Amino acid sequence: MANRQHLLVGDTASWLRFAKDVSPDHPSVARAIYAHIASSADDGEGGGEALVKLVRSLAKNGLEPIVMMFYSQKRLGSADTILTDDVAIRMAAFSLRENRFDLAAIFNAYIRSPPGGMSELEWLLRRARTEVFAGNASVGARILVEHLRRIKEIDPEQLDRIMQVAFDLQIIDRHDLALELFQAVAAHDLTAGQRRELLFWMAESQAGEGHAAKAAELYLRSAKGQGQDHDSWGLSARFQAADAMTEGGFYEDARMTYSGLLRVAQNEKRRLQIRQRLQQLKLLQAVDKR
Repeated sequence: MANRQHLLVGDTASWLRFAKDVSPDHPSVARAIYAHIASSADDGEGGGEALVKLVRSLAKNGLEPIVMMFYSQKRLGSADTILTDDVAIRMAAFSLRENRFDLAAIFNAYIRSPPGGMSELEWLLRRARTEVFAGNASVGARILVEHLRRIKEIDPEQLDRIMQVAFDLQIIDRHDLALELFQAVAAHDLTAGQRRELLFWMAESQAGEGHAAKAAELYLRSAKGQGQDHDSWGLSARFQAADAMTEGGFYEDARMTYSGLLRVAQNEKRRLQIRQRLQQLKLLQAVDKR
Protein backbone atom coordinates (compact mmCIF):
# COMPACT_ATOMS: atom_id res chain seq x y z
CA MET A 1 0.00 0.00 0.00
CA ALA A 2 2.80 2.40 0.87
CA ASN A 3 4.62 1.61 -2.35
CA ARG A 4 1.50 2.19 -4.43
CA GLN A 5 1.18 5.60 -2.78
CA HIS A 6 4.89 6.29 -3.48
CA LEU A 7 5.56 6.90 0.20
CA LEU A 8 9.22 7.30 0.99
CA VAL A 9 10.97 5.77 3.98
CA GLY A 10 11.67 8.54 6.47
CA ASP A 11 8.85 10.81 5.29
CA THR A 12 6.84 10.06 8.42
CA ALA A 13 4.44 12.98 8.03
CA SER A 14 3.22 11.63 4.68
CA TRP A 15 2.78 8.14 6.11
CA LEU A 16 0.71 9.52 9.00
CA ARG A 17 -1.49 11.55 6.63
CA PHE A 18 -2.09 8.50 4.46
CA ALA A 19 -2.96 6.34 7.49
CA LYS A 20 -5.47 8.95 8.63
CA ASP A 21 -7.08 9.04 5.20
CA VAL A 22 -7.49 5.24 4.91
CA SER A 23 -8.43 4.64 8.55
CA PRO A 24 -12.26 4.90 8.13
CA ASP A 25 -12.42 2.30 5.33
CA HIS A 26 -9.28 0.26 6.01
CA PRO A 27 -8.48 0.43 9.73
CA SER A 28 -6.19 -2.62 9.54
CA VAL A 29 -4.06 -0.87 6.90
CA ALA A 30 -3.87 2.24 9.07
CA ARG A 31 -2.80 0.12 12.06
CA ALA A 32 -0.12 -1.57 9.96
CA ILE A 33 1.28 1.82 9.01
CA TYR A 34 1.16 3.07 12.62
CA ALA A 35 2.95 -0.09 13.75
CA HIS A 36 5.60 0.37 11.07
CA ILE A 37 6.22 3.99 12.06
CA ALA A 38 6.24 3.21 15.78
CA SER A 39 8.82 0.47 15.28
CA SER A 40 11.09 2.41 12.91
CA ALA A 41 10.92 6.08 13.97
CA ASP A 42 11.67 7.80 17.27
CA ASP A 43 9.25 10.06 19.13
CA GLY A 44 10.59 13.23 17.50
CA GLU A 45 9.93 11.80 14.04
CA GLY A 46 6.34 10.82 14.79
CA GLY A 47 6.93 7.45 16.44
CA GLY A 48 5.13 8.50 19.62
CA GLU A 49 2.16 9.88 17.67
CA ALA A 50 1.93 6.69 15.63
CA LEU A 51 1.99 4.57 18.78
CA VAL A 52 -0.85 6.55 20.34
CA LYS A 53 -2.91 6.20 17.17
CA LEU A 54 -2.16 2.48 17.00
CA VAL A 55 -3.23 1.85 20.59
CA ARG A 56 -6.33 4.02 20.11
CA SER A 57 -7.36 2.12 16.96
CA LEU A 58 -6.81 -1.26 18.62
CA ALA A 59 -8.80 -0.32 21.70
CA LYS A 60 -11.70 1.13 19.75
CA ASN A 61 -12.00 -1.76 17.31
CA GLY A 62 -12.41 -4.69 19.67
CA LEU A 63 -8.71 -5.51 19.84
CA GLU A 64 -8.15 -4.68 23.50
CA PRO A 65 -6.25 -7.96 24.15
CA ILE A 66 -3.44 -6.74 21.88
CA VAL A 67 -3.15 -3.51 23.89
CA MET A 68 -3.08 -5.61 27.06
CA MET A 69 -0.25 -7.67 25.52
CA PHE A 70 1.74 -4.48 24.83
CA TYR A 71 1.46 -3.44 28.46
CA SER A 72 1.88 -6.84 30.09
CA GLN A 73 5.02 -7.51 28.02
CA LYS A 74 6.28 -3.91 28.42
CA ARG A 75 6.65 -3.43 24.67
CA LEU A 76 5.85 0.28 24.60
CA GLY A 77 8.95 1.71 26.24
CA SER A 78 8.68 5.28 27.49
CA ALA A 79 6.02 6.23 24.93
CA ASP A 80 3.27 4.53 26.93
CA THR A 81 2.90 7.68 29.04
CA ILE A 82 0.83 9.40 26.37
CA LEU A 83 -2.36 7.36 26.62
CA THR A 84 -5.47 9.50 26.20
CA ASP A 85 -8.24 9.45 28.81
CA ASP A 86 -10.84 7.77 26.59
CA VAL A 87 -8.52 4.88 25.70
CA ALA A 88 -7.30 4.51 29.28
CA ILE A 89 -10.90 4.35 30.55
CA ARG A 90 -11.83 1.75 27.94
CA MET A 91 -8.75 -0.36 28.69
CA ALA A 92 -9.16 -0.13 32.47
CA ALA A 93 -12.76 -1.34 32.20
CA PHE A 94 -11.75 -4.19 29.88
CA SER A 95 -8.90 -5.22 32.20
CA LEU A 96 -11.27 -5.34 35.17
CA ARG A 97 -13.66 -7.58 33.23
CA GLU A 98 -10.72 -9.88 32.51
CA ASN A 99 -9.67 -9.82 36.20
CA ARG A 100 -6.32 -8.30 35.20
CA PHE A 101 -6.14 -5.95 38.16
CA ASP A 102 -2.44 -5.29 37.55
CA LEU A 103 -3.16 -3.85 34.11
CA ALA A 104 -6.31 -2.05 35.27
CA ALA A 105 -4.18 -0.26 37.87
CA ILE A 106 -1.75 0.83 35.14
CA PHE A 107 -4.52 2.18 32.89
CA ASN A 108 -6.25 3.91 35.82
CA ALA A 109 -3.07 5.90 36.44
CA TYR A 110 -3.46 7.59 33.04
CA ILE A 111 -7.03 8.78 33.69
CA ARG A 112 -6.85 12.41 34.78
CA SER A 113 -10.46 12.96 35.88
CA PRO A 114 -13.33 10.68 36.97
CA PRO A 115 -15.04 8.90 34.05
CA GLY A 116 -18.47 10.22 33.12
CA GLY A 117 -21.18 9.68 35.73
CA MET A 118 -18.71 8.92 38.53
CA SER A 119 -18.17 11.09 41.58
CA GLU A 120 -14.63 11.78 42.73
CA LEU A 121 -15.00 9.37 45.66
CA GLU A 122 -16.42 6.59 43.48
CA TRP A 123 -13.46 6.98 41.17
CA LEU A 124 -10.95 7.01 44.04
CA LEU A 125 -12.57 3.93 45.56
CA ARG A 126 -12.34 2.04 42.26
CA ARG A 127 -8.70 3.04 41.90
CA ALA A 128 -7.91 2.10 45.50
CA ARG A 129 -9.55 -1.32 45.37
CA THR A 130 -7.97 -2.06 41.99
CA GLU A 131 -4.54 -1.26 43.41
CA VAL A 132 -5.19 -3.50 46.42
CA PHE A 133 -6.29 -6.40 44.20
CA ALA A 134 -3.29 -5.76 41.92
CA GLY A 135 -0.94 -6.28 44.86
CA ASN A 136 -0.20 -2.58 45.35
CA ALA A 137 -1.90 -2.29 48.74
CA SER A 138 0.18 0.68 49.91
CA VAL A 139 -0.76 2.66 46.79
CA GLY A 140 -4.45 1.87 47.26
CA ALA A 141 -4.41 2.88 50.92
CA ARG A 142 -2.54 6.12 50.17
CA ILE A 143 -5.17 7.16 47.60
CA LEU A 144 -7.90 7.13 50.25
CA VAL A 145 -5.78 8.45 53.13
CA GLU A 146 -4.85 11.51 51.06
CA HIS A 147 -8.49 12.01 50.09
CA LEU A 148 -9.62 11.84 53.72
CA ARG A 149 -7.02 14.43 54.68
CA ARG A 150 -8.28 16.80 51.98
CA ILE A 151 -12.00 16.68 52.75
CA LYS A 152 -13.72 18.24 55.76
CA GLU A 153 -16.82 16.06 56.04
CA ILE A 154 -17.74 12.46 55.37
CA ASP A 155 -21.30 11.11 55.20
CA PRO A 156 -22.38 7.62 56.40
CA GLU A 157 -22.53 6.11 52.92
CA GLN A 158 -19.05 7.39 52.05
CA LEU A 159 -17.74 6.09 55.37
CA ASP A 160 -19.17 2.61 54.73
CA ARG A 161 -17.56 2.41 51.31
CA ILE A 162 -14.17 3.58 52.55
CA MET A 163 -14.34 1.06 55.38
CA GLN A 164 -14.81 -1.72 52.82
CA VAL A 165 -11.34 -0.98 51.49
CA ALA A 166 -9.98 -1.11 55.04
CA PHE A 167 -11.59 -4.54 55.44
CA ASP A 168 -9.92 -5.63 52.17
CA LEU A 169 -6.60 -4.63 53.70
CA GLN A 170 -7.36 -6.63 56.84
CA ILE A 171 -8.23 -9.71 54.77
CA ILE A 172 -4.79 -9.64 53.12
CA ASP A 173 -3.10 -9.05 56.49
CA ARG A 174 -2.03 -5.49 55.72
CA HIS A 175 -3.18 -4.34 59.14
CA ASP A 176 -0.56 -1.59 59.15
CA LEU A 177 -2.24 0.03 56.14
CA ALA A 178 -5.72 -0.60 57.52
CA LEU A 179 -4.69 1.27 60.69
CA GLU A 180 -3.48 4.23 58.61
CA LEU A 181 -6.86 4.34 56.91
CA PHE A 182 -8.75 3.97 60.21
CA GLN A 183 -6.72 6.82 61.73
CA ALA A 184 -7.51 9.07 58.76
CA VAL A 185 -11.21 8.28 59.27
CA ALA A 186 -10.92 8.94 63.02
CA ALA A 187 -9.79 12.52 62.33
CA HIS A 188 -13.33 13.31 61.10
CA ASP A 189 -16.45 14.10 63.11
CA LEU A 190 -18.15 10.75 63.71
CA THR A 191 -21.25 9.75 65.60
CA ALA A 192 -20.81 7.86 68.86
CA GLY A 193 -21.89 4.65 67.15
CA GLN A 194 -19.50 5.14 64.21
CA ARG A 195 -16.58 5.84 66.54
CA ARG A 196 -17.46 2.79 68.62
CA GLU A 197 -17.33 0.57 65.52
CA LEU A 198 -14.12 2.23 64.35
CA LEU A 199 -12.41 1.48 67.67
CA PHE A 200 -13.41 -2.17 67.34
CA TRP A 201 -11.92 -2.52 63.85
CA MET A 202 -8.80 -0.67 64.91
CA ALA A 203 -8.48 -3.19 67.73
CA GLU A 204 -8.78 -6.02 65.21
CA SER A 205 -5.85 -4.64 63.24
CA GLN A 206 -3.76 -4.00 66.35
CA ALA A 207 -4.33 -7.65 67.27
CA GLY A 208 -3.38 -8.65 63.73
CA GLU A 209 -0.13 -6.72 64.15
CA GLY A 210 0.57 -8.61 67.37
CA HIS A 211 -0.03 -5.62 69.66
CA ALA A 212 -2.15 -7.40 72.26
CA ALA A 213 -2.15 -4.66 74.92
CA LYS A 214 -3.15 -1.94 72.44
CA ALA A 215 -5.82 -4.21 70.96
CA ALA A 216 -7.29 -4.91 74.40
CA GLU A 217 -7.39 -1.20 75.21
CA LEU A 218 -9.23 -0.36 71.99
CA TYR A 219 -11.71 -3.22 72.44
CA LEU A 220 -12.53 -1.94 75.92
CA ARG A 221 -12.97 1.61 74.64
CA SER A 222 -15.32 0.26 71.98
CA ALA A 223 -17.25 -1.71 74.62
CA LYS A 224 -18.04 1.36 76.73
CA GLY A 225 -19.97 3.22 74.06
CA GLN A 226 -21.62 5.89 76.24
CA GLY A 227 -22.35 3.51 79.09
CA GLN A 228 -23.78 0.75 76.89
CA ASP A 229 -21.05 -1.76 77.64
CA HIS A 230 -23.60 -4.47 78.50
CA ASP A 231 -25.35 -4.42 75.12
CA SER A 232 -24.48 -7.12 72.57
CA TRP A 233 -21.78 -4.99 70.97
CA GLY A 234 -20.24 -4.17 74.33
CA LEU A 235 -20.25 -7.80 75.43
CA SER A 236 -18.62 -8.90 72.17
CA ALA A 237 -15.95 -6.18 72.42
CA ARG A 238 -15.14 -7.10 76.03
CA PHE A 239 -14.90 -10.77 75.07
CA GLN A 240 -12.43 -9.86 72.30
CA ALA A 241 -10.52 -7.70 74.78
CA ALA A 242 -10.15 -10.66 77.13
CA ASP A 243 -8.95 -12.82 74.24
CA ALA A 244 -6.33 -10.17 73.39
CA MET A 245 -5.22 -10.04 77.04
CA THR A 246 -4.79 -13.80 77.02
CA GLU A 247 -2.82 -13.67 73.79
CA GLY A 248 -0.54 -11.03 75.32
CA GLY A 249 0.02 -13.00 78.51
CA PHE A 250 -2.04 -10.68 80.74
CA TYR A 251 -3.78 -13.63 82.37
CA GLU A 252 -5.09 -11.95 85.51
CA ASP A 253 -6.62 -9.07 83.54
CA ALA A 254 -8.17 -11.61 81.17
CA ARG A 255 -9.57 -13.65 84.08
CA MET A 256 -11.19 -10.55 85.62
CA THR A 257 -12.70 -9.54 82.28
CA TYR A 258 -14.08 -13.02 81.54
CA SER A 259 -15.48 -13.27 85.09
CA GLY A 260 -17.20 -9.92 84.70
CA LEU A 261 -18.72 -11.07 81.43
CA LEU A 262 -19.96 -14.29 83.01
CA ARG A 263 -21.92 -12.28 85.59
CA VAL A 264 -23.85 -10.29 82.98
CA ALA A 265 -24.05 -12.56 79.91
CA GLN A 266 -27.53 -14.00 79.31
CA ASN A 267 -26.88 -16.09 76.20
CA GLU A 268 -26.09 -19.67 77.23
CA LYS A 269 -23.80 -20.24 74.25
CA ARG A 270 -21.75 -17.19 75.17
CA ARG A 271 -21.65 -18.27 78.82
CA LEU A 272 -20.27 -21.65 77.74
CA GLN A 273 -17.56 -19.90 75.68
CA ILE A 274 -16.60 -17.79 78.68
CA ARG A 275 -16.35 -20.83 80.96
CA GLN A 276 -14.14 -22.53 78.38
CA ARG A 277 -11.89 -19.49 78.24
CA LEU A 278 -11.61 -19.44 82.03
CA GLN A 279 -10.60 -23.11 82.01
CA GLN A 280 -7.98 -22.40 79.37
CA LEU A 281 -6.65 -19.54 81.48
CA LYS A 282 -6.24 -21.82 84.48
CA LEU A 283 -4.22 -24.22 82.34
CA LEU A 284 -2.05 -21.43 80.92
CA GLN A 285 -1.38 -20.00 84.37
CA ALA A 286 -0.50 -23.44 85.74
CA VAL A 287 1.96 -24.02 82.90
CA ASP A 288 3.55 -20.60 83.47
CA LYS A 289 4.16 -21.39 87.15
CA ARG A 290 6.23 -24.49 86.35
